Amino acid sequence: SMKDVEVIKAHNTLSPRARTNFEKRLRVAAYCRVSTDSSDQVNSFMAQMQYYNDYIRQNPNMVLVDVYADEGITGTSIEKRPEFKRLLRDCENHKIDRVIVKSVTRFARNSLECLETIRTMQSCGVSVYFETDNIDTANMNSELLLYIKSAFAQGEALAASARIQTSIRMKMENGTYVVSSAPFGYRYELGKLIVVPEEASIVREIYDWYLSGKGFDAIAATLNRRDGGG
Repeated sequence: SMKDVEVIKAHNTLSPRARTNFEKRLRVAAYCRVSTDSSDQVNSFMAQMQYYNDYIRQNPNMVLVDVYADEGITGTSIEKRPEFKRLLRDCENHKIDRVIVKSVTRFARNSLECLETIRTMQSCGVSVYFETDNIDTANMNSELLLYIKSAFAQGEALAASARIQTSIRMKMENGTYVVSSAPFGYRYELGKLIVVPEEASIVREIYDWYLSGKGFDAIAATLNRRDGGG
């Protein structure tokens, strides 16, 4: 249970005796983005608290300072993350030795913000460990810097793709979507798709062949033979 874990809140001052007990242990903080969706139990606040309590309990050389949790899974600017700002303040006040985060994309909005924050924490003597990426900023090198940049680049590309797909779907739903060229079987006429009868008959044949069990290669071969013979 969570009671097994000794938690030392960052704002508390330890007594000399308590400090002696903990001085050899790494003061660890966890930063997470928690989901506000009630159905997303994996990313809920309680699930994250339980996870990091278990994590610290399995590492006797660590003591948990606090779990800093902002709402929302996707990255947003630091200004919109009060818990992240509190984490930075506690790092600057030398109350933390190490920060654990699930992934680089949960930590910052983009690679520049991520690297700048890492450098700020390093200047305070704080290292960051990104679990799923298996990156430890205590051992930063050029290869890891490239990894951080590529991780955000991939995320940005996926986000852009999702935005385009959403835009296309919305346009299709309201009837305003226009492709750059008419698909086979149609032609554009005054901005509208008009059926081309001779091409449409071929499209119908393709569907009939496919539904009868013919594969793509067999259909293509049949069309090629017929075109070649014509």
